[in-house]
Amino acid sequence: MRREVIIAIIAGVVVLAILGVFIIVFSERKAQERVPSGALSTSLPAKAPPEPMVFSVDGDAGKIAQAVERPARPGNVQVAIEPRDGGRWVCVLAAGNGRYYDLDQGLTLDQFPALRDGGFQPVPPQMVRGTTSIYRSIAKAAMGYDPARGDRVIILLCPRDEWPQLSLTWPAAVTGPKPATSD
Repeated sequence: MRREVIIAIIAGVVVLAILGVFIIVFSERKAQERVPSGALSTSLPAKAPPEPMVFSVDGDAGKIAQAVERPARPGNVQVAIEPRDGGRWVCVLAAGNGRYYDLDQGLTLDQFPALRDGGFQPVPPQMVRGTTSIYRSIAKAAMGYDPARGDRVIILLCPRDEWPQLSLTWPAAVTGPKPATSD
C-alpha cells in the first residue's frame, strides 16, 4: 500500500512538472507575441487597399474642372481629389487622343500601378511643354496649390469614350519628396 502511494505521488509530481513546463513555454511564446506598452513594433501595419479615384465635376473638383475646361472645352475634364498628409492630391482627367500621364515632381509610376495596368504612357515631351503644362498651371491656380502643404497635381489624358472603363486608384502610401514650386 505504501508503495502504491509513493508511485501515485511520484506520478502526480511528474504530471505537475510536465504541466508546469508547458505553461512556462506557452506563456513565453505569448509574451513574445505581445509588444510591451511604449515599445515600438517591428512589424509593419497591415496595408489598406488603395482608394479608388472618384472623378467629379461637383464641389471643389468642379471648380478645378471648370477652370481646366476653358482650354480643354466644356465636358472634357473631370477631377478627383484625395486629402493626403495635410495636403490635397488632385488628378485632372482630360480628353485626349491616347492614354498619357504627367505626374507631379516627387511622384513615380511605381506609386500608381493602375496607370501602367491601364495602358497609360508618359506624356511625349512636346505635350509636356503644351497641353499638360497648361492644364497643370490652371489646376494649381484653381486649387490654391501649396507644395509645402503636400499638394500634388497629376494630369491624365485619355479618350473620353474610354473614361467609364478606367479603374484608377490613389497610392496606398506617400513616398518621395514634396514637389518644388514650378509652373
